[in-house]
Amino acid sequence: MVAMGSSFADGAWDRESAVYRISGVITVISGWFLTAACAFIITCCTMLCIFIGKWVAVVLLLVLAIYLIWRSNFSKKTSASPVADMVSELHGNNDQILSAVAKRIPVTFNDCCDALSRGFDGFFADEETTIRRARNKAYRITDYLMNERNGYYSMAIDEKSEASVDTTHYFYVAFNGMYEASKEVQAAISHAMEHVANRHVVFGGDLKKSLLFIFEELKNQQKLLDKFSKKPDSGSADKIVKKAQQINTCIDKAQISLVEMIAKNHLPNHSAETFLTFLNAMRDMSERYAAIVLHGNAIAVTLNQTEKSSK
Repeated sequence: MVAMGSSFADGAWDRESAVYRISGVITVISGWFLTAACAFIITCCTMLCIFIGKWVAVVLLLVLAIYLIWRSNFSKKTSASPVADMVSELHGNNDQILSAVAKRIPVTFNDCCDALSRGFDGFFADEETTIRRARNKAYRITDYLMNERNGYYSMAIDEKSEASVDTTHYFYVAFNGMYEASKEVQAAISHAMEHVANRHVVFGGDLKKSLLFIFEELKNQQKLLDKFSKKPDSGSADKIVKKAQQINTCIDKAQISLVEMIAKNHLPNHSAETFLTFLNAMRDMSERYAAIVLHGNAIAVTLNQTEKSSK
């Protein structure tokens, strides 16, 4: 509050930042009242239970408190890495790990595309609720991929595993790449939600058309990833890389068009930032998944050559 007051006195507020500062002040003040209201309601319910139930209620509340403390601090959490667990239980070899990752790639790519699609729908319709749901889905994808990535460590210490170090490390690299891509999607949707929540003007026209066109190209890459998961080979991998290059070219053209539009139409800074954030998320998705596929295919080719030479 002091910092906001000082910046206001110094004239640091402008047209772009004022809406954030005002919403920040309102959020802080409303948080005080919400905290007080919750405290009063919970205290009222607790006292009412004790008044009606006497010592029985006290004992039950005490047991509930002990259980909640135990559950949050001492309860053993189950593993949330189904792919890694499946490979570890089978004491996976190289083929099993490569196959498991290849099957998971199009699924997570499709999930990210779905989150982006919902984000676009909510953004262009100027509906904060729809964008919030898209952001929540992006959060769930990120959490899932982080857990899968951490499953690498259980595979690394599996003494019965038949997989090579390179293949096991590829599992980590693949899920880490997918995790980082999902974070960019999450950041883009969060930025769009702030744009709508703070009542900035939602852009349309050529900017909207270019975003949706690039997104359609991204969905075409998803189809190529589906084919690769069913038949992973060098030909499928090369098609995915070429599609990623095409998407990059489209994004470069969109960025050049944005610069021209800013100069001609005086596009607001926040609209330009939101547009660039969406572009960055789609570029990151396209490049990272292409790199994952290329890396996995290179390992598969190397393993095949090693097997042939050993025979």
